[in-house]
Parts: sequence; C-alpha cells; structure tokens
Amino acid sequence: MTGFLDANRPPGLLPADYAPRHQLFEAPRSNPLGWARRRRIDRDTRRDEAARDRAVNRLARLGSTWKVLDVAELGMAVKNTFLAIGPGGVFMVTVKPQ
Repeated sequence: MTGFLDANRPPGLLPADYAPRHQLFEAPRSNPLGWARRRRIDRDTRRDEAARDRAVNRLARLGSTWKVLDVAELGMAVKNTFLAIGPGGVFMVTVKPQ
C-alpha cells in the first residue's frame, strides 16, 4: 500500500476543509445578535423596495408623453433615482424613505 485510507472520510466525497460543525448544519439562530441584524437588514430592504415600487407606479401614471428612466440603467450608482423627461421638462426624482 502506498497511502493511508481513513474509513471515516472516504476520498472524493467530502472536501478537505470539511469540519463537522459546518455552517450549513448549524441552527439558523445560533447567534441572536446576527439573527437580529439579518432581520433588520431584510426589513429595511423590503421597505426600500416597497417605496421604489410605489414611486414606479406613480411615475407610470404620467402618461405616454413622459419617458421615465432608471438612473442605474444609465450607469450612475445612485439608488432609487429616476429621470423623468416629458413636455413639462426634465426632472430628477429621488425616492427617500421617511
């Protein structure tokens, strides 16, 4: 024999860096502080998305003469900002949660 075989770790089935307490097998609420942070971030994300959806719906009501562009599509890194172009002029609309 040229090598040592471990019956607990068959070759090819488990990665070399496998640990018995892998993060996938741990309870999702193992750290209460981390769970609270994730929950708060998820809530803030849902709130921002709801505000963005409301703004998009309101801007869609302007009519067919108005063109509304998402500024992120133009390559700018500004979040929740739209450019409305129409007969009344050019307007920059920024959505901010209150």
